[in-house]
Amino acid sequence: LADGIHVKDTPATIISPITTNTGDDAIATPRTVAGALTTMPVTILGHRCRNSGARGYACTGATDVIYDGYDINQTFAHGILVTRDESNSLATPERVYIGKGRIDNAGQYTYAPSGTKGGHGIFVFGGNDTNEITIDGPMIYNANGHGISINESASGNPGTINLGNYVVDTTAVLNDGA
Repeated sequence: LADGIHVKDTPATIISPITTNTGDDAIATPRTVAGALTTMPVTILGHRCRNSGARGYACTGATDVIYDGYDINQTFAHGILVTRDESNSLATPERVYIGKGRIDNAGQYTYAPSGTKGGHGIFVFGGNDTNEITIDGPMIYNANGHGISINESASGNPGTINLGNYVVDTTAVLNDGA
């Protein structure tokens, strides 16, 4: 059970990928401890995701990320996760842009053995007070957690969050395990 596409501490441009029934994240772009001070630009355009075992897209500490034109449906956890890498205080998501796209049915699966469900449409978690996250254009339907959630973490606060146009419809915080 693994990610559909896993790009680790390596610059990447991914155009029109289709991921179906992945064991873990549909696409994951983590940074390594060794690459803490390097820039890892990632551009993902036109991602179509169906039935991911975790998140539709997970950006963990990567920098200079563009994620646009996505269509995410039925994720185990969040539709999109942008988080600081908790294992390395220097790996901070900087300049992340989440553009227009659609997220349906985020976090609709049940966690075992607790029986809770969880999954925000978009979850921004932590930072270093200087990172910049722009969210402009998502349409989020039927998230089992919050539509858009922005939290600080133990290792840092989000810096600048720019919210543009978005649609959030039918979310359920009740029984949210994520």
